Amino acid sequence: EHPTVPRALSGLGDAYLSVDKIDSALGAYRRGLSLQDVEEAWELTFLKGVADALIRAGDLDAAAQEIQQYESKRSTPEWQSRVNQILAKVFEAKGNLPRKHYHLEIALDAKPGDASLRFSLAHSYSNSDERPLAIYHYAILAKQRADAAELNNLAVAMDAIELPVHAAQYYRSAIAKGNSLAASNLAKTMI
Repeated sequence: EHPTVPRALSGLGDAYLSVDKIDSALGAYRRGLSLQDVEEAWELTFLKGVADALIRAGDLDAAAQEIQQYESKRSTPEWQSRVNQILAKVFEAKGNLPRKHYHLEIALDAKPGDASLRFSLAHSYSNSDERPLAIYHYAILAKQRADAAELNNLAVAMDAIELPVHAAQYYRSAIAKGNSLAASNLAKTMI
């Protein structure tokens, strides 16, 4: 009736959340957070669950306050990165993009080699018309792994701030790596 196994509490919280029983989901996730000697990965799972439930309930201020209480609980890079990613999600739901970006930057600072996180940050900057910051992060990605999608996105960001020569260079690199969208973007730039 009152599970104390992290997997059971997580599953219970997820099940309640899937049927919009927010209070019950919160109870399960918070019970998981109160367990003694629980592994960091489970704590992060429970924190994410609490945030998801409060976001779904529309209680965004409570979500931000509750998650921020856990920000300094552990100092591992994984903890710092994941807690700040959760906070970024809360602030995105609140419509506060500067705070979202702030927390994503802190998350990335904790794990600078996380290409997926860097891509998310660059994409978010690009979608919020922060093109120079998007270019900065896409350029780092292009150096780290030169993925066709990132090269195309870097070119799009450069195109948006009217750097067509550089944009064309990155579109061509993306095309060479098989990105067909880059070909149409290059054609549009050349018109």
